Amino acid sequence: MVKNKIAMLDVSELMRPELAFASKPIGRYRDYNIDYEDPIKERVRITYTEMHTNQTIDYVKKKMAEWLSFDKFEATIMEALESLNDLVDESDPDVDIPNIVHAFQTAERIRAVHPHHDWFHLVGLIHDLGKVMAFKGEPQWSVVGDTFPVGCAWANSIVYKDTTFNKNPDTYDPRYKFHSFYPWHSGGDYDYLCNEDDLEMKKWVLEFNKFDLYTKGGVIPDVKELKPYYQSLIDKYIPGLLKWYALNFSKMIFKTCEVILCSNKRLIFRCNSNFVPKHKPVQSSDVNTLDRFIKEHKKILVLTGAGISTESGIPDYRSADVGLYARSKNRPVIYQQFVNDPEVRIRYWARNYVGWPRFSSMSPNYAHEFLKKLEDKNKIVHIITQNVDNLHTKAGSKNVLELHGTAYVVHCLNCDYTIDRHRFQDVLSSLNPQVSIKELYNLRPDGDVELTPEEISGFKVPKCPKCEGNLLIPHIVFFGDNIPKKRVQRVNEFVEQCDSLLVMGSSLFVYSGYRIVLETKSANKSVAVVNIGPTRADDCINFKIEAKFGEILPLLNL
Repeated sequence: MVKNKIAMLDVSELMRPELAFASKPIGRYRDYNIDYEDPIKERVRITYTEMHTNQTIDYVKKKMAEWLSFDKFEATIMEALESLNDLVDESDPDVDIPNIVHAFQTAERIRAVHPHHDWFHLVGLIHDLGKVMAFKGEPQWSVVGDTFPVGCAWANSIVYKDTTFNKNPDTYDPRYKFHSFYPWHSGGDYDYLCNEDDLEMKKWVLEFNKFDLYTKGGVIPDVKELKPYYQSLIDKYIPGLLKWYALNFSKMIFKTCEVILCSNKRLIFRCNSNFVPKHKPVQSSDVNTLDRFIKEHKKILVLTGAGISTESGIPDYRSADVGLYARSKNRPVIYQQFVNDPEVRIRYWARNYVGWPRFSSMSPNYAHEFLKKLEDKNKIVHIITQNVDNLHTKAGSKNVLELHGTAYVVHCLNCDYTIDRHRFQDVLSSLNPQVSIKELYNLRPDGDVELTPEEISGFKVPKCPKCEGNLLIPHIVFFGDNIPKKRVQRVNEFVEQCDSLLVMGSSLFVYSGYRIVLETKSANKSVAVVNIGPTRADDCINFKIEAKFGEILPLLNL
């Protein structure tokens, strides 16, 4: 049954300055009051904070260079619209219906008022198509929510304007202090700069805003019934296959992006990451085997390793040719070294400090989203991840056990002090203003980068503010350390509850993961593995599939 809510809506109405919106009852829209205890409000606030921190003049120029090549993939307008079906806007806590519904809603409202302007109907249909970028690896703060112009003063109407721009470097650039640009279409400013074409366009912009703002709710259109009419408009104005611009995310990480059109006409976006090892094309027999495994089991325990995050641009340790061990002689810091050697701690935190902005900005990929869907279908008992990258949580999964901890929390080994890793980054930044963070460092699996002794020299690490100790450490299980007993007990409980185990992206060479396979098999439960390359458990599992997640998972009929 379809609920009367729409997914992927722009939550900025509340703060928008359009005069037509001034009389709309404010209670009908989102509450932007800050409440750190409310997880939904906090998610929305964080999305806007990331947006207002990272969107700068330089960022926009970089993205324009990446996206405006128009040579990445081909798709029809309708196929692109249908690709938005699974996208949920992280800046809007109250919607759960695909964005395509809002597209048809807007178009139909325009059609009712302007029946003879069929080009305007089509504008309503395609106005949100830029959000396909969210399928291409872009973080949602780069795609959704309240848009704002860069290169000028921040307008007062911007959501959270007073609290979220303090870390945006453009805030302190005197070149961008003179004016904002929003008044052009709502306050009548800048008309003296417009020619006749601009003023004619402005008239239609204001007209369009009425329908975009006021159609996010109410009657849900019958998309299937309306498709033939709008397909005729597409055929009239924008026919056939179009060349779309697609993400070439970071030239260090992703080489190409492409689109595959499946037999069911569903678009599959995939990024070719430098960190995914060589692999064969997906076999139809493998698709059927994995599909059957998931359908036959109702209480699947999922174990994920570093291989599931390589398609997000985070390398793993052991993959042939592309893993850290294949590319570098450096090895992870051992727990005992960190605890006993102050120089090791300084070196670790310097590398972690430089790598953190990029590591923490990584987005979930298709595999993370796929597991979220399985969770929503009540197919999963729990997700146990060996990763510390928080990508399962970013994808929206609720039942996640981080076996090796999380990189997003720092704690003291001498007392109970903890601090959010983002806040700790601010502390490190204040102590080390001389350290510059560049984008060209080689990222490592746990988020740090490789630095020279010269780059590390002089780096300062703070003491614990509570006990004055020198043992602040990420809340992760280092090599040489032990997983907490309570966490192990929870794993044992999940093994008892499940009817099968699905391993995704783990070589299982670390015993903590391999042990889960052994315990599951000893209970006579099925174990399936999807991983490129050999695993420690190849001889004792039911079956293994070697395939890239972004290529096999979209082919499953779930």
